[in-house]
Amino acid sequence: MIARRLVASLALFLAGCANMGNDGRGYPSLARRPIEGGAPVPQTAAPAPVVPTSVPSGTVADWQTQVPVLLRQAETGRAAFDSAYDGVAAQVRAATGAAISSETWVTANVGLGRLASERNGAVSALATLDTLYADRAKAIADGQLPIIGPGDPLADARSAALAIVDSENDRLDALRAMLKQP
Repeated sequence: MIARRLVASLALFLAGCANMGNDGRGYPSLARRPIEGGAPVPQTAAPAPVVPTSVPSGTVADWQTQVPVLLRQAETGRAAFDSAYDGVAAQVRAATGAAISSETWVTANVGLGRLASERNGAVSALATLDTLYADRAKAIADGQLPIIGPGDPLADARSAALAIVDSENDRLDALRAMLKQP
């Protein structure tokens, strides 16, 4: 009895594979295509080389010019976060103890999302500073740059951006902890 059902199911399955597709067209042929038959392939021109428009990435001059810009970006991100924080904190306090999916709970979570997006400036600056720091460390390890002692502007900027991002993360986590979680 089971074998008969299995054979019938297998036959129906194989019959479905042999028919046309849902769109009414047959399945593609397994025959050799012209490109596979050894026909000559047309040659395309090589892409034009990319000409740098600024200081090449990874040079000391590049790091020195980017560090103050990235530090300002982190500070701007902190200012945007700080200006949005009080309003979102008030929304979260109003939603503390509110039922999940209630209007106040949803409003508070939307506010938290907006607040999290305000940290993008600082997070982006930190990521770029981390990349510059790692690139420079590799260049130092490869002997391409001398070892930099205390008072390193790149390390100081990276530490400052990291402190900003850590502070924002802590404040955001504290607000999230005040709301019920689904």
